[in-house]
Amino acid sequence: MKKETKKRRIIIGISIAVVLMFGFIAVWWFSPGYVPERLQAMVLDHESDYTFVAETYYADFQAYRKEDSLDMAYSDGEKGIVFCATDGRKLELTEAEAASMEVVYASYLLDERTWDRTYVYEGFVSFCNIKGRESIVYSRNGEKPQYINAPPPPERDEKIHVFKITDHWYYVQISGMLSNR
Repeated sequence: MKKETKKRRIIIGISIAVVLMFGFIAVWWFSPGYVPERLQAMVLDHESDYTFVAETYYADFQAYRKEDSLDMAYSDGEKGIVFCATDGRKLELTEAEAASMEVVYASYLLDERTWDRTYVYEGFVSFCNIKGRESIVYSRNGEKPQYINAPPPPERDEKIHVFKITDHWYYVQISGMLSNR
């Protein structure tokens, strides 16, 4: 009889361990993830500048809208000017806009690259770089972005993960990266 009790305890112990192990795996697998602290600080420490720059880009998008999205580039070498790759325009910046652009440029670092691309589309402004695997996205109405940069061509549908930084700011990365888990 003692042997059966000992055997029963071992089976119950193993069963509990297996259930706990699967529980931990499920929690890890289905958890929403988090924004790395350095990326939160990048935006939160300069949120007013990031927002001012995003709104500047969005106002230009609304005024000169000919496409569903605009691809714009800011170069540290040409202070005070933004180049629109979509239609070839150059956007002259005010002193305040240029100052905020400099703050964003100096603070931005994703995927070991600085900021050199901004995509603007309906309701969103995406700050990214040439690698295009991560971005910081401004959402005018707080909606979760559906794209890492801008709406892709139909043949290129990337799976992404979106992490909320604030009510209007998101960190977006291609699913395969998952460096913050």
